[in-house]
Amino acid sequence: MKLFLFSTATIIGATIGAGIFALPYVFAQFGFGVSSLILVVSTIILTIIYQLYGQIILKTSEKHRLVGYARLYLGKKWEWIILIETIFGYYATSLVYLILGGRFLENILGNGNTFWVILFWSIGSILLFWGIRMIAWTEILFSGLMILLVGLLFYWGRPEIVWSNFFWLGNSGNLSLLFLSVGVILSSLLSSASIPEAVQILRQGRQEKLSNKSIFGGIFLSSLFYLLFTFTVVGVCGANTSPDAISGLKSLLGMKAVWLGSILGFIAVSSSFLVLGIYLRDVFYFDYQINKHLANWLTILPPITLYLLGLRDFVKVLGFSGLFVGIIEGLAIILIYQQAKKRIKNEI
Repeated sequence: MKLFLFSTATIIGATIGAGIFALPYVFAQFGFGVSSLILVVSTIILTIIYQLYGQIILKTSEKHRLVGYARLYLGKKWEWIILIETIFGYYATSLVYLILGGRFLENILGNGNTFWVILFWSIGSILLFWGIRMIAWTEILFSGLMILLVGLLFYWGRPEIVWSNFFWLGNSGNLSLLFLSVGVILSSLLSSASIPEAVQILRQGRQEKLSNKSIFGGIFLSSLFYLLFTFTVVGVCGANTSPDAISGLKSLLGMKAVWLGSILGFIAVSSSFLVLGIYLRDVFYFDYQINKHLANWLTILPPITLYLLGLRDFVKVLGFSGLFVGIIEGLAIILIYQQAKKRIKNEI
């Protein structure tokens, strides 16, 4: 049971990320009811796909990440597709962390958003160059702090909830907003990088049969947590929900809610920014033998460059990247699973 809980917590820790801060905004804009339905459907689809991924890992003796399984079962073409998707997803997510990190620092310390973004990026880059690594359980710890934050926000915000906010249909007929909402919701649930680690935890204890339940628990509980957070923020703020979810609470719940949310949010995005950076740097360095210093620069320069070029709407970045990464990863996992089943049958 201990390994099962740790495996599930690993998935939750990897799933709960920047997407949580964009969800209330898209729910408020598109309509709470329709958006909740999209969240439920996305949760079911991704749970099934990640369970297939878990079976791929269990059926393959070699240890790989998704790009390695694509190379093994689908060939070079799909390896490059997944590699490009991985790099694109990293840059998009890191850009979102930069924007949110700067916004949270602004909430805590005052005006000067661009300055805070550059400071956040500089410190993160230095830590990456120094080779500082986050311990795996810190992701779970920060997710626990986020759960505590949501509990406190619900406690403070419950008296201010306006029930009519949940029945407002929003702009549910807007097609572009539909794609944005689906993309943000998918982005908030994507956690393929955690599945190999979660499955290996169970495999070490010879509890592989629990992998499907662990994946279901991790994705389902993350989705339920998102729904509670979104319920609270949209219930309090309605159509005036801010893009980062936290800033808009100031007029209704006071600065205590904004400060607490911003501090914990900053800690969470800082940790994730460094973890993602190390992951991509290691892909460049270990998998493709790129010089370590060049690998560092390839990891840290594109996100800040995109920010300075004017890409600062993190909701749109999450929406587009969520759709792109979600579709590519989902299709790849289904194709890999089919090939893995065929190969095993042929070997028998």
